[in-house]
Amino acid sequence: MLRRPPRSTLFPYTTLFRSGTRLYSNDVTSQFTLSAFNTWEEKVYTATAPANADEVEIYISCKETANNDNEVFIDLFNLDRPPKFTVTAPAAGDVWYVGASNNITWESVSITGNVDIHYSVNNGGFWTSIATNIANTDFYAWTVPNDTSSQCLIRVRETGGTGVSDESGQFTIAAADTINVLAPQGGETWYQTGLYDIKWSAGPAVGGGTVNLDYSTNSGSSWTSITAGVAVNSSPYSWTIPVEDSNDCLVRVTNGITTGQSPAVFTIAPPTFI
Repeated sequence: MLRRPPRSTLFPYTTLFRSGTRLYSNDVTSQFTLSAFNTWEEKVYTATAPANADEVEIYISCKETANNDNEVFIDLFNLDRPPKFTVTAPAAGDVWYVGASNNITWESVSITGNVDIHYSVNNGGFWTSIATNIANTDFYAWTVPNDTSSQCLIRVRETGGTGVSDESGQFTIAAADTINVLAPQGGETWYQTGLYDIKWSAGPAVGGGTVNLDYSTNSGSSWTSITAGVAVNSSPYSWTIPVEDSNDCLVRVTNGITTGQSPAVFTIAPPTFI
């Protein structure tokens, strides 16, 4: 038989967030008086766990406000987050250059074993091993191989291949002596008189110096200057879009020896108003 506690009783809800042995918080508490429960409505307490918390512990107890040492434990709930990887680098659209050392990074939740890392140059059609059965340190320093492609992926998964895994966004492995236009990539619509950022990346073998920026409205048959003498490492460049209509636009970045251009055509169109 359950007795109703005094009306002065409080029901503290205390939430603990843990990752392994790390305690994120032990003082997130919400209290409801007993009288508030007389309507028998659902009472909700919401707390947001830190991104890396593996476990949530919720303690429920009751305590008389007039007697602080008279606390009765009612229940404990343990909520474990499911195992998960999230690859954070490379990001979609990145360009990594052959021979460079780049950190593959990921976040992991509730992963207790080691990990395997693979890469693909055909959007996941085939995978090549980078490292196997290594400690789950959330990063790996990778010397980028001479395996150029614009359809690259990185995969991180639990060792053995039967557990959880995650893949990066699609990125590019490029030769060290190339210039790569990152925006516009193709398929976009940039509106006349608007201000848009042209973005590019230059490999380490390109060196310093300056580049010229040009655009084409006929798929590269002819080019018009945007600006000249821009530092090679000064990306992005803000461009006011000219009053020209075309679905076959490209942007190129060149130092006179090496040239990179938009991977596909984009559109310049009149502004629209709603």
